[in-house]
Amino acid sequence: MQDLQTSASEAISPFEQLARPVQKWIRKQGWPALRDVQNLAIPKVMAGGDLIIAAATASGKTEAAFLPLISRILTAPSKLGFRAIYLAPLKSLVNDQHRRLESLCEDVRLPVHKWHGDVAQALKNRARKHPEGILLITPESLEATFVNRGTEVPAIFGGLEAVIIDELHAFIGTERGIQLASLLARLEKAIGRPVDRIGLSATLGNMQLAAEALRPATKVATIEVKGSGKAVDLACRVFERCRDEVNDDKKTAKKEAEAAVDRLIAEELFDEFCGSPNLIFANSRSDVETFSYLLRETAEQRGVINEFLPHHGKLSKELREFAEREIRSKSQSRTIVATSTLEMGVDIGSVENVAQIDPPSSIASLRQRVGRSGRREGQKPALRLYVREDEADGSGKLTSQLHLDLAQGLAVCELLAEGWCEPPNRVGLHLSTLVHQIMALIAQRGGCTALTLYQDLCLHGPFRNTSPEMFQVILRSMATPERMLIEQASDGTLLLGRKGEKRVEHFTFYAVFSTPEEFRVVASDVVLGTIEPEPRDLVIGAPIAIAGRRWDVCDVNLESKTLKVVPSKRGNAPCSKSDLVIHERIAQKIREIYAGNMDFDYLDDTGRRLLDAGRFAFKAAGLEGSAIIPSGAHFELFPWTGTRELRALAMAFRSRGIDAQVDFPVLFVRLGDYEALVGHLTEMATAPPPTAEDLVGLCDLKTACHEKFDFAVPEELRAEAYLRDHVDLSSVPRIARAIIG
Repeated sequence: MQDLQTSASEAISPFEQLARPVQKWIRKQGWPALRDVQNLAIPKVMAGGDLIIAAATASGKTEAAFLPLISRILTAPSKLGFRAIYLAPLKSLVNDQHRRLESLCEDVRLPVHKWHGDVAQALKNRARKHPEGILLITPESLEATFVNRGTEVPAIFGGLEAVIIDELHAFIGTERGIQLASLLARLEKAIGRPVDRIGLSATLGNMQLAAEALRPATKVATIEVKGSGKAVDLACRVFERCRDEVNDDKKTAKKEAEAAVDRLIAEELFDEFCGSPNLIFANSRSDVETFSYLLRETAEQRGVINEFLPHHGKLSKELREFAEREIRSKSQSRTIVATSTLEMGVDIGSVENVAQIDPPSSIASLRQRVGRSGRREGQKPALRLYVREDEADGSGKLTSQLHLDLAQGLAVCELLAEGWCEPPNRVGLHLSTLVHQIMALIAQRGGCTALTLYQDLCLHGPFRNTSPEMFQVILRSMATPERMLIEQASDGTLLLGRKGEKRVEHFTFYAVFSTPEEFRVVASDVVLGTIEPEPRDLVIGAPIAIAGRRWDVCDVNLESKTLKVVPSKRGNAPCSKSDLVIHERIAQKIREIYAGNMDFDYLDDTGRRLLDAGRFAFKAAGLEGSAIIPSGAHFELFPWTGTRELRALAMAFRSRGIDAQVDFPVLFVRLGDYEALVGHLTEMATAPPPTAEDLVGLCDLKTACHEKFDFAVPEELRAEAYLRDHVDLSSVPRIARAIIG
């Protein structure tokens, strides 16, 4: 850290470059010094230009952007319109940043406004009529402003100095990320000049790819501050699902074994985390609800106050904000059980420990979560990993004998310690989002020509991988009589069609991601949250888990999409698992763990025993020297590669008329002849990789990702987009070579 003051003989310090009111506010906070990332960022932000600031969670990177940007605004000539925009992927982040900025902005007399779906319309109208200061907003609310107030955009944003994009990694390569890039291009087009883009993130594995995503084909400055070097206080506990030999029903035995393990984990979490603020992360909402319920039940059984609160995106805003206030207040010790909703940005203060139930699918996610702890001076970040595994009885499928969840848990912990992180995804086609943006731009401007749309969205926007021919096909598809999203006037101008107008006028239009049909869950007139119900949930008496409790449905209103519930006295509600994408480096690390003899001092005795069993199964199956394992009428391939690469290899086999299915880290190939299998792999290894055009006819669009406006994209293009966006076809020759050695 650098002292706030500097001697006269030294060059002007970053602190002295800040505006006087900002300096005064910093002194008022009692900061002894600026942090490293702030000293590095202040001169660059003051000088202007695009910039990425990458630093660990709680390193002060948000202030590194805002302190100099506010200084620029205070010292620059007064202009009409908002002077800075802060864009965040979550409404909770906007709320949190507003709370954090209020003190500074009040002291320097700069208005700060938050703007999203939960903000009162009167406040938004006031900000729109008198745009000044800083606007904190989500991409969806910015889209709504463009669509509904298109003619006002130049005036509202005419004085803009810069746009700050928080949690940049959460946008790159995603539907929302492409929408955001398009919004920024449309914004600059509307005001007639470029605006500085400042990206913030704690988890960018490749700065070059991140810079390309922030502003393509342009020089983007980068600041990357590595972590403090604090070692993580790590412990891994493994719980073995032991099937009841007395129960002959395999399905019932499996459920009972899973429930028993969940209860054991909940009891240990209760014993370890009671009396201090902590975060417990799970990979699905169903697991959050399961463990919140079990922890609440444990508290009731022991006759103590429940300190464990659930937090996920389908809970009501009131319940989420209550949990955040409770853990932040420190008046009573609280632990939150959460999905990724508390992974990013929202300031809940310092926590003692972070727990993770089952390994996450990415290092980036784990790094964000672990960074929530260890913020106090002298305190290490603390991670407690809980892994649920099948018993080691030497029977069952090879994948079960390998104890893959345990190996994956160890792999992500080791890669976290090495400082590795997944690189951002490269930009694909994202044709569903392109359809959305065509409609949004037509609505914003009241009509556009096809040439203008292509220039603004593709040539100068983020859809640069879309050819003119492909763009024309999409426009024609959008204009068909059954779709009627757009239509053409006699002078050639494209307008919204009848169905297009209806879609744009509905509030759900502004988000590019699909919003599944949701039902409100209400107990005693209190809205608990929403669920995406299965048919089985829409039955009187059906069990539902939400808000850390079990409920029974007592009333179903299909018209208002409401489920009324009462407390349940039954056991578990149905659970579901999410489909995860895992990077190749994690798969490689898993193999290294099996093939090596490394001891993990943070692993408990059960984990060591199961790891030994997994290593024995790995060697007994011959996986040390071969990636091909015969299994009945098919082969199991273990190329130790990522999900995208496995999908590509499966598609290559299907193009040859051979059934192949992915179940990470295995590819099941239905082919009975070993020599024939090796022959196919040899041909794949020596031939050029298949192209998306080669495989579009084999893409199963029923199981492919369904994006919001896929229905308006011709099937052939939709298949090509899926292959480009979700499958790494270029890896096929390399992976085939690795398999045949």
